[in-house]
Amino acid sequence: MRSLTRAIKRTGQPLPALFVVGGPLYNTRFTKRNIANAEAFILRRIQEQGGTAMADHGYARYPLYQPPQDRDDHGQDGETASSFGEAELARASSSPAEQLDIGNDTFAPLNDNDNDNEIALPTSELFQDDHDDAMEVINDFDGSDTLSTDLNEKALARIRNGEWLDDFRIAQLLDRLVSIQPLDAAAIDPLLIDRVPTNGSITHRLGDGTTRDFLLLVPVLCDAHWILLVLQAGDKSVTYFNSMPSLSMDNLLRRVQEVESGLVRGLGYNLGDAVSAGPTWCPEQLNSDECGVAVVVNALYILAKRPLSSTSASCDYATWRYVLAALLEDELVDNLSLVPSDLTKEPTINLGVAEPRPESLRASEYREWMRNERQRLAAHMQSSIDTLLRFSSRCSCHITIINEVVAVLEGLTSPAGQVDTVGQELQSELESLTNALTCVRACIMVNDVAEKALKKQLKGLERQIGLRDAFRERLGVIIRQCRSDHEGLERMVDDVATLIDEMKKECV
Repeated sequence: MRSLTRAIKRTGQPLPALFVVGGPLYNTRFTKRNIANAEAFILRRIQEQGGTAMADHGYARYPLYQPPQDRDDHGQDGETASSFGEAELARASSSPAEQLDIGNDTFAPLNDNDNDNEIALPTSELFQDDHDDAMEVINDFDGSDTLSTDLNEKALARIRNGEWLDDFRIAQLLDRLVSIQPLDAAAIDPLLIDRVPTNGSITHRLGDGTTRDFLLLVPVLCDAHWILLVLQAGDKSVTYFNSMPSLSMDNLLRRVQEVESGLVRGLGYNLGDAVSAGPTWCPEQLNSDECGVAVVVNALYILAKRPLSSTSASCDYATWRYVLAALLEDELVDNLSLVPSDLTKEPTINLGVAEPRPESLRASEYREWMRNERQRLAAHMQSSIDTLLRFSSRCSCHITIINEVVAVLEGLTSPAGQVDTVGQELQSELESLTNALTCVRACIMVNDVAEKALKKQLKGLERQIGLRDAFRERLGVIIRQCRSDHEGLERMVDDVATLIDEMKKECV
């Protein structure tokens, strides 16, 4: 416990952004038993994506954290607005009594009188020790712990239930997507978009003029609406995607300028001009809660190198939600089908209430009654044919949607028959690091600093390869399920078409 506390101090990072209203840990009650997991989760979120640093400016409107009112390392005033954005902060549904007080000296729930739940974090001890010890705590953090599982379950529920996606869910999904192409793409945590990456990895790949076409995905929250900026290192271009272009966002230019002056400062990217020129076309959302899903789906298409014009003007974001939930599952559920349950069964015909039949008729009345009966049956049969045609049309629509999902997911991985060049490059890098570490250890005077750095880099690369392999396997399972759905729907369409032809013959 004490080592974890020291480790979190050594990062030199302010922590309260994850605990303010709207943050993923806002409603979490803490005790000594799970405070260590919380600390490790915070550190991982801060450091996981390319070593990006938390903003060290204040949250002037929220008294959870009061840093010194001086200028930060980049010459910006301490009162700069948070990357959270004002609108997202107001989305949490909880009473103020459940907020966590994370001041300069304490870390304790305001709604709990148990003094054992309090843990002191004196700010005077920050920046004193080696940052590597803190990173070892992060690397040893078990992602299957209760806190991580609870957060993931909440993320899945929010995705499946059609709710608005907050920064944590978008960060989770984008992390999964870029893990498949770690050499060609990266994503910035929405909390950290206005700060320069501290380890220089992303900055180097964005600004060194490399021949590799590196992409950086930057989700930006503005006035409760998510947009996506895509930075391309090859030509220093910026692409702006907005799934609700008719929405008026008064603070958009200011938010983008914050990103430009922080994340890509001095690298030659003109985000303001790109946004002023208007968004690149993408499918529009049909309600106010789909902007986060649209950001992730647009990122999927970009990484898969599939044109967004291949999908319809109004993308079926409801179906994509099921795909995203499957990508985020810790363990795949048995039923991954994208087909509604009513399309998996043979359609039924409603016969209605049978009209009373006379026991007997005079011969002169029988002919008229029979003609009326035939007309009624013909009308009912035509109505049944129309019902079957609508059913078949829905099946065909879902076939189109599933084909599009498969095309995007296959584009995200290496298509069948093609060599996985990214995997080969990662394995080659792994071999190089392993050989370098062996050489360092073979020296008569072993350089402890070099050995420690290589071990750390090797461990990170092994983890990256493991995540990529696991995600590729997950994509393969989803693609196979989609193909099975496609085959089932095609059989249903063929069977219904045969039935319709036979019924039409009966109507003649």
